[in-house]
Amino acid sequence: MTNTKLPYEFDLLHDIKTVEELHRVLNGEPHCTDAEPWELEELCEQFSIPLPEGYSKHLKKGFPTTVWIDDNGCYQDWAPTVEEAHRFQRMRKY
Repeated sequence: MTNTKLPYEFDLLHDIKTVEELHRVLNGEPHCTDAEPWELEELCEQFSIPLPEGYSKHLKKGFPTTVWIDDNGCYQDWAPTVEEAHRFQRMRKY
């Protein structure tokens, strides 16, 4: 079995060191990371790491990954102006 090393960001952020380990995590096997699948998918996309064969992505192309919620509960996918910033809360990527 080969152990293909991943870029350092995977180890630093999620304690995942090899592509094989990453594929096991994405396929739902237990691991010490608290990473969400979409976070790992983003890193895979950033570093051109292939996802496991037959894997269904959680992160959809074109779907906003950061949104700002206003006082009324409405959201927008662009940053508010400086004057409006006090009315918005930036939400974590999903």
